[in-house]
Amino acid sequence: MTHPRVSIVMCTYNGEQFLREQLDSIIGQTYPIYELIVQDDGSVDGTIEIIREYAERYAFIKLFTNERQLGYNQNFLSAILKAKGDAIAISDQDDIWHTQKIEKQIEKLNEGHSMVFHNSLLFEESPHTILSERHKEEPVVSELRLILKPFIPGHECLFTRKALPIIKRLYQQEPNLAYAYITALVCITLGPISYINEGLVYWRRHPEAATRKNKSKTYSAFHGILISFAALFQQRKRNIPQRYFNVIYALPFKTVAAQKVIVYMQGNTIQILKACFVCGRHVSAFFKKISIRNRIKALFTPLHLLRDAGFLIRS
Repeated sequence: MTHPRVSIVMCTYNGEQFLREQLDSIIGQTYPIYELIVQDDGSVDGTIEIIREYAERYAFIKLFTNERQLGYNQNFLSAILKAKGDAIAISDQDDIWHTQKIEKQIEKLNEGHSMVFHNSLLFEESPHTILSERHKEEPVVSELRLILKPFIPGHECLFTRKALPIIKRLYQQEPNLAYAYITALVCITLGPISYINEGLVYWRRHPEAATRKNKSKTYSAFHGILISFAALFQQRKRNIPQRYFNVIYALPFKTVAAQKVIVYMQGNTIQILKACFVCGRHVSAFFKKISIRNRIKALFTPLHLLRDAGFLIRS
Protein backbone atom coordinates (compact mmCIF):
# COMPACT_ATOMS: atom_id res chain seq x y z
CA MET A 1 0.00 0.00 0.00
CA THR A 2 1.63 3.22 -1.16
CA HIS A 3 -1.04 5.49 0.31
CA PRO A 4 -2.85 3.52 3.03
CA ARG A 5 -5.91 5.04 4.62
CA VAL A 6 -5.12 6.09 8.18
CA SER A 7 -7.55 5.84 11.07
CA ILE A 8 -6.65 7.75 14.22
CA VAL A 9 -8.25 6.54 17.43
CA MET A 10 -8.56 8.95 20.35
CA CYS A 11 -10.24 8.28 23.68
CA THR A 12 -11.41 11.18 25.81
CA TYR A 13 -12.49 11.80 29.37
CA ASN A 14 -12.84 15.30 30.81
CA GLY A 15 -10.15 16.56 28.47
CA GLU A 16 -11.39 20.02 27.56
CA GLN A 17 -8.29 21.81 28.90
CA PHE A 18 -5.87 20.45 26.27
CA LEU A 19 -8.12 18.82 23.67
CA ARG A 20 -8.14 21.64 21.10
CA GLU A 21 -4.34 21.66 20.84
CA GLN A 22 -4.29 17.94 20.09
CA LEU A 23 -7.15 18.08 17.60
CA ASP A 24 -5.44 20.96 15.77
CA SER A 25 -2.17 19.01 15.58
CA ILE A 26 -4.00 16.01 14.08
CA ILE A 27 -5.89 18.14 11.58
CA GLY A 28 -2.58 19.77 10.60
CA GLN A 29 -0.88 16.49 9.65
CA THR A 30 0.95 16.49 6.32
CA TYR A 31 -0.48 13.04 5.56
CA PRO A 32 -4.25 12.93 4.85
CA ILE A 33 -6.37 11.45 7.61
CA TYR A 34 -9.09 9.00 6.54
CA GLU A 35 -10.96 9.13 9.86
CA LEU A 36 -10.53 10.34 13.41
CA ILE A 37 -12.51 8.17 15.79
CA VAL A 38 -13.10 9.87 19.13
CA GLN A 39 -14.71 7.76 21.84
CA ASP A 40 -15.74 9.56 25.01
CA ASP A 41 -16.03 7.77 28.33
CA GLY A 42 -18.57 9.91 30.14
CA SER A 43 -17.04 13.38 30.23
CA VAL A 44 -18.90 15.91 32.36
CA ASP A 45 -16.95 18.97 31.20
CA GLY A 46 -16.95 20.58 27.74
CA THR A 47 -15.12 17.73 25.97
CA ILE A 48 -18.06 16.45 23.92
CA GLU A 49 -19.07 19.96 22.87
CA ILE A 50 -15.55 20.63 21.59
CA ILE A 51 -15.50 17.37 19.59
CA ARG A 52 -18.91 18.11 18.08
CA GLU A 53 -17.72 21.58 17.11
CA TYR A 54 -14.74 20.09 15.27
CA ALA A 55 -16.85 17.30 13.74
CA GLU A 56 -19.13 19.90 12.15
CA ARG A 57 -16.10 21.43 10.43
CA TYR A 58 -14.26 18.20 9.53
CA ALA A 59 -16.32 15.32 8.16
CA PHE A 60 -13.66 12.70 8.95
CA ILE A 61 -14.15 13.18 12.71
CA LYS A 62 -16.52 10.59 14.18
CA LEU A 63 -17.74 10.87 17.76
CA PHE A 64 -18.85 7.88 19.84
CA THR A 65 -20.04 8.08 23.44
CA ASN A 66 -20.09 5.14 25.82
CA GLU A 67 -23.36 4.20 27.50
CA ARG A 68 -21.38 3.27 30.61
CA GLN A 69 -17.88 4.13 31.70
CA LEU A 70 -15.33 1.63 30.41
CA GLY A 71 -12.16 3.09 31.87
CA TYR A 72 -9.03 4.16 30.02
CA ASN A 73 -7.92 0.72 28.84
CA GLN A 74 -11.20 -0.86 27.73
CA ASN A 75 -12.23 2.39 26.11
CA PHE A 76 -9.19 2.21 23.83
CA LEU A 77 -9.62 -1.51 23.16
CA SER A 78 -13.21 -1.08 22.01
CA ALA A 79 -12.48 2.12 20.06
CA ILE A 80 -9.62 0.54 18.10
CA LEU A 81 -11.98 -2.14 16.80
CA LYS A 82 -14.14 0.56 15.17
CA ALA A 83 -11.31 1.67 12.86
CA LYS A 84 -11.87 1.16 9.11
CA GLY A 85 -8.51 2.36 7.79
CA ASP A 86 -5.61 0.32 6.48
CA ALA A 87 -3.39 1.62 9.30
CA ILE A 88 -4.35 2.70 12.81
CA ALA A 89 -2.67 5.34 14.97
CA ILE A 90 -3.39 5.91 18.66
CA SER A 91 -3.85 9.37 20.12
CA ASP A 92 -4.10 10.62 23.69
CA GLN A 93 -6.34 13.61 24.30
CA ASP A 94 -3.71 15.90 25.79
CA ASP A 95 -0.58 15.52 23.63
CA ILE A 96 0.57 17.54 20.62
CA TRP A 97 1.69 15.81 17.41
CA HIS A 98 4.56 16.80 15.17
CA THR A 99 3.03 17.77 11.82
CA GLN A 100 4.88 14.97 9.99
CA LYS A 101 4.23 12.22 12.54
CA ILE A 102 1.86 10.16 10.39
CA GLU A 103 3.75 10.84 7.15
CA LYS A 104 7.01 9.55 8.60
CA GLN A 105 5.35 6.50 10.14
CA ILE A 106 3.57 5.59 6.91
CA GLU A 107 6.86 5.81 5.04
CA LYS A 108 8.29 3.19 7.40
CA LEU A 109 5.15 1.06 7.41
CA ASN A 110 5.34 0.87 3.61
CA GLU A 111 8.76 -0.77 3.91
CA GLY A 112 7.00 -3.91 5.16
CA HIS A 113 6.64 -3.31 8.89
CA SER A 114 3.62 -4.32 10.95
CA MET A 115 4.06 -1.46 13.44
CA VAL A 116 6.06 1.75 13.58
CA PHE A 117 6.70 3.63 16.82
CA HIS A 118 8.86 6.63 17.64
CA ASN A 119 10.38 8.67 20.42
CA SER A 120 8.41 11.17 22.51
CA LEU A 121 9.36 14.58 23.91
CA LEU A 122 8.15 15.05 27.48
CA PHE A 123 6.89 18.44 28.63
CA GLU A 124 4.67 19.94 31.32
CA GLU A 125 3.72 23.54 30.64
CA SER A 126 4.95 24.23 27.10
CA PRO A 127 6.17 22.02 24.23
CA HIS A 128 8.90 24.61 23.74
CA THR A 129 10.42 23.49 27.06
CA ILE A 130 11.30 19.80 26.78
CA LEU A 131 12.02 17.90 29.98
CA SER A 132 13.50 14.79 28.38
CA GLU A 133 13.03 12.11 25.73
CA ARG A 134 11.10 9.00 26.62
CA HIS A 135 13.60 6.63 24.97
CA LYS A 136 17.11 7.62 26.08
CA GLU A 137 18.62 5.29 23.47
CA GLU A 138 17.31 3.21 20.61
CA PRO A 139 15.31 0.41 22.26
CA VAL A 140 15.76 -3.29 21.60
CA VAL A 141 12.62 -4.69 20.00
CA SER A 142 12.31 -8.46 20.37
CA GLU A 143 9.62 -11.02 21.08
CA LEU A 144 11.07 -11.80 24.50
CA ARG A 145 11.25 -8.17 25.56
CA LEU A 146 7.73 -7.37 24.39
CA ILE A 147 6.43 -10.46 26.21
CA LEU A 148 8.21 -9.86 29.52
CA LYS A 149 9.07 -6.14 29.54
CA PRO A 150 6.49 -4.40 27.33
CA PHE A 151 7.42 -0.78 26.82
CA ILE A 152 5.77 0.66 23.68
CA PRO A 153 3.03 3.15 24.65
CA GLY A 154 -0.06 3.50 22.50
CA HIS A 155 0.47 7.15 21.59
CA GLU A 156 3.70 6.30 19.73
CA CYS A 157 2.18 3.57 17.56
CA LEU A 158 0.91 3.21 14.03
CA PHE A 159 0.09 -0.35 13.00
CA THR A 160 -1.53 -2.40 10.26
CA ARG A 161 -5.21 -3.26 10.47
CA LYS A 162 -4.24 -6.93 9.99
CA ALA A 163 -3.79 -6.91 13.76
CA LEU A 164 -7.43 -6.03 14.47
CA PRO A 165 -9.12 -9.45 14.17
CA ILE A 166 -6.44 -10.99 16.37
CA ILE A 167 -6.76 -8.21 18.96
CA LYS A 168 -10.53 -8.73 18.91
CA ARG A 169 -10.17 -12.45 19.56
CA LEU A 170 -7.80 -11.88 22.48
CA TYR A 171 -10.02 -9.09 23.81
CA GLN A 172 -13.00 -11.47 23.87
CA GLN A 173 -10.96 -13.97 25.88
CA GLU A 174 -9.54 -11.43 28.33
CA PRO A 175 -11.25 -8.00 28.07
CA ASN A 176 -8.90 -6.27 30.52
CA LEU A 177 -5.63 -6.82 28.66
CA ALA A 178 -3.44 -3.72 28.52
CA TYR A 179 -4.33 -2.56 25.02
CA ALA A 180 -1.00 -1.03 23.94
CA TYR A 181 1.12 -3.97 25.04
CA ILE A 182 -1.09 -6.63 23.50
CA THR A 183 -1.22 -4.64 20.25
CA ALA A 184 2.59 -4.63 20.03
CA LEU A 185 2.71 -8.37 20.74
CA VAL A 186 0.19 -9.12 18.01
CA CYS A 187 2.09 -6.93 15.55
CA ILE A 188 5.48 -8.55 16.13
CA THR A 189 3.94 -11.90 15.17
CA LEU A 190 2.76 -10.33 11.89
CA GLY A 191 6.03 -8.72 10.83
CA PRO A 192 8.93 -6.56 12.00
CA ILE A 193 8.38 -3.53 14.22
CA SER A 194 10.30 -0.38 13.27
CA TYR A 195 11.48 2.47 15.49
CA ILE A 196 11.95 6.11 14.46
CA ASN A 197 14.46 7.81 16.74
CA GLU A 198 12.76 11.17 16.53
CA GLY A 199 10.36 12.88 18.92
CA LEU A 200 7.16 12.93 16.88
CA VAL A 201 4.83 13.50 19.83
CA TYR A 202 5.05 16.15 22.50
CA TRP A 203 3.93 14.00 25.43
CA ARG A 204 2.26 16.10 28.09
CA ARG A 205 3.04 15.04 31.66
CA HIS A 206 0.55 16.48 34.09
CA PRO A 207 -0.83 15.09 37.38
CA GLU A 208 -4.17 13.98 35.91
CA ALA A 209 -2.70 12.03 32.97
CA ALA A 210 -3.98 8.44 32.99
CA THR A 211 -0.49 7.03 32.46
CA ARG A 212 0.77 8.90 35.51
CA LYS A 213 -1.95 7.44 37.71
CA ASN A 214 -0.84 3.92 36.80
CA LYS A 215 2.86 4.24 37.60
CA SER A 216 4.49 1.11 39.01
CA LYS A 217 6.57 1.07 42.18
CA THR A 218 10.32 1.55 42.12
CA TYR A 219 12.75 -0.50 44.18
CA SER A 220 16.44 -0.61 44.95
CA ALA A 221 18.19 -3.41 43.07
CA PHE A 222 18.54 -5.69 46.12
CA HIS A 223 15.06 -4.96 47.50
CA GLY A 224 13.54 -5.51 44.07
CA ILE A 225 15.18 -8.93 43.74
CA LEU A 226 13.96 -10.00 47.19
CA ILE A 227 10.39 -8.99 46.43
CA SER A 228 10.58 -10.71 43.05
CA PHE A 229 11.72 -13.97 44.67
CA ALA A 230 8.89 -13.69 47.19
CA ALA A 231 6.39 -13.27 44.36
CA LEU A 232 7.53 -16.62 42.97
CA PHE A 233 5.91 -18.34 45.95
CA GLN A 234 2.70 -16.27 46.11
CA GLN A 235 -0.16 -17.71 44.10
CA ARG A 236 -2.02 -14.41 44.10
CA LYS A 237 0.98 -12.81 42.40
CA ARG A 238 1.01 -15.55 39.78
CA ASN A 239 -2.69 -15.25 38.94
CA ILE A 240 -2.47 -12.31 36.53
CA PRO A 241 0.65 -13.59 34.70
CA GLN A 242 -0.99 -16.99 34.23
CA ARG A 243 -4.06 -15.36 32.70
CA TYR A 244 -1.81 -13.23 30.50
CA PHE A 245 0.36 -16.09 29.26
CA ASN A 246 -2.69 -18.26 28.71
CA VAL A 247 -4.01 -15.62 26.30
CA ILE A 248 -0.80 -14.97 24.37
CA TYR A 249 0.02 -18.69 24.12
CA ALA A 250 -2.07 -18.80 20.93
CA LEU A 251 0.04 -16.15 19.17
CA PRO A 252 2.50 -17.53 16.57
CA PHE A 253 5.79 -16.31 18.00
CA LYS A 254 8.74 -17.12 15.78
CA THR A 255 11.60 -17.59 18.26
CA VAL A 256 12.02 -20.78 20.27
CA ALA A 257 13.03 -18.72 23.33
CA ALA A 258 9.71 -16.84 23.30
CA GLN A 259 7.74 -20.04 22.86
CA LYS A 260 9.55 -21.72 25.77
CA VAL A 261 9.14 -18.77 28.11
CA ILE A 262 5.39 -18.57 27.49
CA VAL A 263 5.00 -22.27 28.33
CA TYR A 264 7.26 -22.11 31.38
CA MET A 265 5.56 -19.01 32.80
CA GLN A 266 2.25 -20.90 32.93
CA GLY A 267 3.81 -23.69 35.00
CA ASN A 268 5.08 -24.32 38.51
CA THR A 269 7.96 -22.73 40.39
CA ILE A 270 10.61 -24.89 38.71
CA GLN A 271 9.28 -24.05 35.25
CA ILE A 272 9.28 -20.31 36.01
CA LEU A 273 12.92 -20.62 37.04
CA LYS A 274 13.56 -22.32 33.69
CA ALA A 275 12.10 -19.21 32.05
CA CYS A 276 14.68 -17.18 33.99
CA PHE A 277 17.54 -19.26 32.60
CA VAL A 278 16.18 -18.90 29.05
CA CYS A 279 16.26 -15.12 29.47
CA GLY A 280 19.74 -15.26 30.99
CA ARG A 281 20.96 -16.95 27.82
CA HIS A 282 19.30 -14.35 25.56
CA VAL A 283 20.59 -11.05 26.94
CA SER A 284 20.58 -9.49 23.47
CA ALA A 285 16.78 -9.78 23.44
CA PHE A 286 16.70 -7.16 26.20
CA PHE A 287 19.90 -5.12 25.97
CA LYS A 288 22.23 -3.90 23.24
CA LYS A 289 25.26 -4.29 25.50
CA ILE A 290 26.17 -7.79 26.69
CA SER A 291 27.59 -7.47 30.20
CA ILE A 292 27.46 -9.37 33.48
CA ARG A 293 25.10 -6.76 34.92
CA ASN A 294 22.72 -7.00 31.97
CA ARG A 295 22.89 -10.79 32.04
CA ILE A 296 21.75 -10.72 35.67
CA LYS A 297 18.96 -8.28 34.78
CA ALA A 298 17.80 -10.55 31.97
CA LEU A 299 17.94 -13.57 34.28
CA PHE A 300 15.55 -11.96 36.77
CA THR A 301 13.17 -10.48 34.19
CA PRO A 302 10.48 -13.22 34.55
CA LEU A 303 10.48 -12.77 38.33
CA HIS A 304 10.19 -9.00 38.02
CA LEU A 305 7.15 -9.57 35.81
CA LEU A 306 5.53 -11.69 38.55
CA ARG A 307 6.21 -8.89 41.02
CA ASP A 308 4.74 -6.09 38.89
CA ALA A 309 2.23 -7.95 36.70
CA GLY A 310 -0.76 -5.78 37.60
CA PHE A 311 -0.12 -3.56 34.57
CA LEU A 312 -0.70 -6.49 32.14
CA ILE A 313 -4.39 -6.87 32.89
CA ARG A 314 -6.22 -3.76 34.04
CA SER A 315 -9.52 -4.37 35.81
